[in-house]
Amino acid sequence: MSNNKTINLWTERDLTADFKRNRLSPAFEVDEFIHRVADVLAAGKCPIVTGPSGVGKTAIVHELIRRAQTDRQFDRLWKRQVLQISIQRRSVSLPRNQQVGTLFDAFVDAVKQSWRPPVIFIRDVELAYEFDLESALASLAGFTKAPVICEGSAEGISRLIEDNRELQQHFVTVAIDEPDLTRTESILRTWSAQKGDRTFAESGIQEAIALTHRFLGRDRMPRKAIDLLEQTDAHAPRKETIESAQVIDRFCAMHRTPRVLVDPMIPLDMSDLREEYAREIVGQPEAIDAMLEMIGVIKAGLSDIRRPLGVFLLVGGSGVGKTHLAHLVAKHLFGSPEQLVRINMADLGGDADDDLLFGCSYSEDSDRRRGMLTMRLLGHPFGVVLLDEFEKANPTVHDRFFQLIDEGSFINADGEFVPCRSLIFIATSNAGALGSAQPFGFKTNEAFGAAAKCELERSFRFELLNRFDRIIQFQTLDQTAIRAIARMEVDKLGQRFGLLRRKIELTTDDAVIDWIVARGFDTEQGARAIRRAVERWLTTALARVLVESPSAEAMRIGLTLQNDTPVAIVLPNGEATPTTARRSAIKVEKVGAGLFGRKRRTIRTP
Repeated sequence: MSNNKTINLWTERDLTADFKRNRLSPAFEVDEFIHRVADVLAAGKCPIVTGPSGVGKTAIVHELIRRAQTDRQFDRLWKRQVLQISIQRRSVSLPRNQQVGTLFDAFVDAVKQSWRPPVIFIRDVELAYEFDLESALASLAGFTKAPVICEGSAEGISRLIEDNRELQQHFVTVAIDEPDLTRTESILRTWSAQKGDRTFAESGIQEAIALTHRFLGRDRMPRKAIDLLEQTDAHAPRKETIESAQVIDRFCAMHRTPRVLVDPMIPLDMSDLREEYAREIVGQPEAIDAMLEMIGVIKAGLSDIRRPLGVFLLVGGSGVGKTHLAHLVAKHLFGSPEQLVRINMADLGGDADDDLLFGCSYSEDSDRRRGMLTMRLLGHPFGVVLLDEFEKANPTVHDRFFQLIDEGSFINADGEFVPCRSLIFIATSNAGALGSAQPFGFKTNEAFGAAAKCELERSFRFELLNRFDRIIQFQTLDQTAIRAIARMEVDKLGQRFGLLRRKIELTTDDAVIDWIVARGFDTEQGARAIRRAVERWLTTALARVLVESPSAEAMRIGLTLQNDTPVAIVLPNGEATPTTARRSAIKVEKVGAGLFGRKRRTIRTP
């Protein structure tokens, strides 16, 4: 194979040709970094531009190449062909990873044998470590006729050259830091000014910075703010000036965030929100207050961006609403219960299980090195992380959470920096469930039962307990709370797909609710026992009627008692016979009062 063909197989972009076609986007406010890279080249060394994703590493290299095509001060690059290659891109086209080394050796030989060798820009050079390409890379860097420019993450570059003297002789790192908000604003103003077909108002730029800074802690400036503005640009009508309202619209659409949470022009009615939470979380006013306080701080823009949005420990028995509260927070704050990442900490009770969660440094598998937590957080720029049965995890796992809580980030075993500042962490535990039913906090000295506190301190180190924003004791559910939960579960039954699609109206006697409570009430299992009772008795009774009338629509079905057993009966105005309808009405009249003297409730489906 000719040298040109070998080089072309590795070429991702011809940056010189892209410049001539005006396809290299300019970078802004980067003069300092451009000159630092140029100085390394002038000294006969090969620069490696390092930094986290999104800070503009590639943009800086592309801007250097743009300038070098017209400015002779960049003499080692002036008028030179520059080819961008990617080790990752080449490797995915190969059936076996072992072939990468052989083909990279051939690529280096082809460059060195070329009559006019091109300048090589490797945009993911840290992967040379994964594929054992260090020797060939050093050979390419030592070839003085063609400079080599590289880019990569700081952690990956450190691993690549840390113990390799040959690479250390040729390569010099140029670190690119995330710009502060003032510099980011200046970059965005310059960026927006060169987009001749669109006008960005100052309010739109400011809103993009504010939203991405507050909520997208995993990404970096300026890329995350530019991405939001570009998305807004793509979805806004032509000739329309981008204002803050359009930026908020797009942000909410992209991340399924309720607008009331992020739009400062919309007030948040905390009373209405408290009522909504109280309908779902029965008998736990302290827990509801804690979540509403957190939501208020987020809404006001007062969250400490150095830490996660919230870190809570929910303590209480089974079935009292701890997990349900986490789902509710994910739904209200982030638009969907699917924005909840649930990790069963009971599976991490071994001495070395912190390696499973935060990564195993000696594993050959990339996912294992990154760890379960990193992998589970992919695709969740912000959301709720539920650490279920936290007390059952090994103490070494608990200790690894110190950095995460204090700094809103952690470094996994692959050396990857993982920000968590846009996440809410909710740990649940049965430890302390027998103590007082009052919330407490080690920082504020709120009242808490001595027995519960001792039990918690047996399960967790004091240093960990002191890092939670709030430790909230969930109350044991009494029969009144259980009855409210039973009614709520029956209401949800009336909203299931099989009824909605057929426009069926479900009516339930209070006596049925009392019957479910009597058989499902369990102080140890709480609401879970009620849900099981509803599924076992009411759902199956309702299904019996539906499957016997598969084509019927717009029926009225009543859940009532016959011979002390719940049954579903077709009521008048449906497809029932008059005799059945009268019998149903008589039965309902007899049992409808219920234990608490309440009348029958009807759920109307659309």
